[in-house]
Amino acid sequence: METEYAVIVIGAGPAGSIAAATVAEKGFKVLLIEKRQEIGSPIRCAEAVTKEGISEFIDPETRWIAAEINVLRLYAPNGSSASIRGLATGYILERKIFDRELASRAANAGADVMVRTHATGLLVEGGKVRGVHINHLGEEVLVTSHVVIAADGVESQVARWAGLDTLPKLRHIDTGVQYLMSDLEIEPQVAEFHFARGIAPGGYAWVFPKGERMANVGLAIGGNVSHPKTAHRYLREFVDKRFPRNAILGITAGGIPTGATIRKMVTDGLMVAGDAAHHTNPLTGGGIVNAMKAGKLAGAVAIKALEIGDCSKETLRAYEREWRRSVGKSLERFYRIKGAFLGLTDRDLNEAASVLAKLDGKDLTLRRVFMTLFKSNPKLSLLIPRIFV
Repeated sequence: METEYAVIVIGAGPAGSIAAATVAEKGFKVLLIEKRQEIGSPIRCAEAVTKEGISEFIDPETRWIAAEINVLRLYAPNGSSASIRGLATGYILERKIFDRELASRAANAGADVMVRTHATGLLVEGGKVRGVHINHLGEEVLVTSHVVIAADGVESQVARWAGLDTLPKLRHIDTGVQYLMSDLEIEPQVAEFHFARGIAPGGYAWVFPKGERMANVGLAIGGNVSHPKTAHRYLREFVDKRFPRNAILGITAGGIPTGATIRKMVTDGLMVAGDAAHHTNPLTGGGIVNAMKAGKLAGAVAIKALEIGDCSKETLRAYEREWRRSVGKSLERFYRIKGAFLGLTDRDLNEAASVLAKLDGKDLTLRRVFMTLFKSNPKLSLLIPRIFV
């Protein structure tokens, strides 16, 4: 086993694999480690992305696309609905295949990829991160590096070992639960969003098709609102009502960081990317495309730092600055909008559905939705980013 690398990437999700591939393509030695025994499992997301967002990094392939979404159907608390057409195409991924494809591309670029490999601590010399203590299949090894990229998910410990504050407040962690279900009566190109305080307080429920009669059916409840039941109980009740006849093939549950991006994402010899840095959208909880963007940026900055022989936090802050310029400001704005969204009542949501239903049609654009809702009720215009952004 090699014990010296230019870059060590911890976590083989979209952020980590993109970062590893970016650096390895320039000829630097890269180690990509994943604590689980297989990449892409277990699945801990709804698997939805936009075609435009993902095409920036990888050409879409049918083998890891379970469904193509062309219609968003929004359900209000009173059961009324409005269908939105003509917006950006969406994909529902097969994350197991997709994540393994990204990791495979990192390996093909020259990165060493290891599963069942845990980071157990950091090597810090003179206040600078110089490597990682890892456990690979029960063997303890010290691996040195010039840069470490922590992409180890919402439960990230690596960044905290380096002195960065990544621990989210409880009110900034939504709880998500999802079933993979079959034998469903659904429309294969329609993604459903259900909004009601009784269904998912502080969040929403979704039905994302994965074929003719299969779908991801889940919900998220807000960490900053009170709720008398568990997320599992809310989902069970939603499923029993929406799909009385069903078969559950899998269950996924976990925390979703929905607060602001962490303030400091770098220190000497280390950068944080993806869910570990809270790069999810505070409105939707989605983070796949943002993670890929963060991985690409972190990899590019690591390359520059290696080329000039300076991996100090001053040099690595270029990653932080570019992230905030290109993505961070919009996430901060969505975080503020989320606070306003939580103030909407079920009556407001019913009114929004009523307004949108009158516009139902193929020529409905996002701009038209915004303007119509704003003219109808300025408070209602805050609902739309929760759904589309």
